[in-house]
Amino acid sequence: MRRAKLGLMGIAGKRVLVTGANSFIACHLLPRLVEHGAKVVAVAPDLGWRPWVARLVEDEKVTFVEADVLTPDGVEQLAPYLAVTDCVVHLARVWAQGSTSLELAVDEIDRNLLGTIRFLSVASKFGLDIVYPSSVEVYGLPERLPLCEDHPLRPVSPYAVAKQAVEEFLGVYASRCSTSVIILRYANVYGPGELEPRAIPNFIRAVLNGDSPIIDGEGLDVRDYVYIDDVIDATLLSLDKKQKGGKTYNVGTGKGYTTYDLACTIIRLIGTHLEPLCRPSTRVPMKIICNISKAKKELGYVPKYTLEQGLSEEIQWFQNNQNYWRA
Repeated sequence: MRRAKLGLMGIAGKRVLVTGANSFIACHLLPRLVEHGAKVVAVAPDLGWRPWVARLVEDEKVTFVEADVLTPDGVEQLAPYLAVTDCVVHLARVWAQGSTSLELAVDEIDRNLLGTIRFLSVASKFGLDIVYPSSVEVYGLPERLPLCEDHPLRPVSPYAVAKQAVEEFLGVYASRCSTSVIILRYANVYGPGELEPRAIPNFIRAVLNGDSPIIDGEGLDVRDYVYIDDVIDATLLSLDKKQKGGKTYNVGTGKGYTTYDLACTIIRLIGTHLEPLCRPSTRVPMKIICNISKAKKELGYVPKYTLEQGLSEEIQWFQNNQNYWRA
C-alpha cells in the first residue's frame, strides 16, 4: 500500500532527539523524520538488529549517540545534545525482569519509571517540546466504549502504572511551561520488524511454522489494532503542531477485533487450514476500543490501513526475512 503524503510543513529543519532508537516503533519513525527534513539525533545503548537504523547511521542521515537514557550516566551524556534540540520523542524502554509480579513491578518502576522521569526532568530544563508515547493500557478495565481521553485511568499492570505516572509528571510540566507536551496513547501497534512476544507476531510465527496459534481462554479479548505507519503518521502530526501546553490523544483505529478473529484472519491470509487452539484461562476478557475523534479533529490524524492490509504487510515481512526470526 502506497503511503499518502501528510503535507507536513513544521518538521523540516526541526532538531528532534529520539530515545529508544533501536526499538520497533523508532525504526519506522526515524526514516520518516529524515524524509520530512528533520535533523535527527538517535539515542540507544546499541544499534540493535533492525537494519533500518544502521543504514541511516551509515549514510550519515542521523546522528547516533550510544547511551542508555534510562540511567544517570546516559542522561548526563545527552546533556550537550539536549541543549541544541527542539523536541524529544521518548521511546526508550526496557522489558521488566523478575520471576514474581512484585519483582516485575519493582524492576518496571526502578528502570522505566524512574529512568524516564529522570531523563524528562533534565530535558525539561532546556524548555524542549516533548512527545511521549504512552499506551491505552492506562485506562485499565473500561467503564464505557469506545474510550475517550477523559475516561478514568485505572491501570492494572506495572507497565501501565508506570505509563500513567509519567503522564502525570508531564501534566505538571506542561502546566508550568510554555512548550508543547503531547501524550499519545497508542493502541496495539503492529507491523514489519515486530518480533516482541505479542499476539500478532506470535500467531504469524506459529502459522508459518505449520503450527496452530495458541490463545489463552476463548479468544474473547477485544483490541484496537493499529498499523505502524498510522502510528508514525500520528507521531509526525504531533511534531508538526505549533501549540503550547499539554494535550493527550488516543492513537488507534476506532475498531475492535477479538483475539480469536485475529488468529483466524492471520491463518486465512497465510493460506493454511489450521484452527486456533484455545487453552484454559481464568483471566477476565478485556475490551479496548479507542475513540479517535479528538486526534482526527486536532491533529488531522486519519488511520489508513485496515487490519487485513496491515497484517498482509507484516506477514510478507516475516516471509521475506526469515533469517531474523528463525535464528
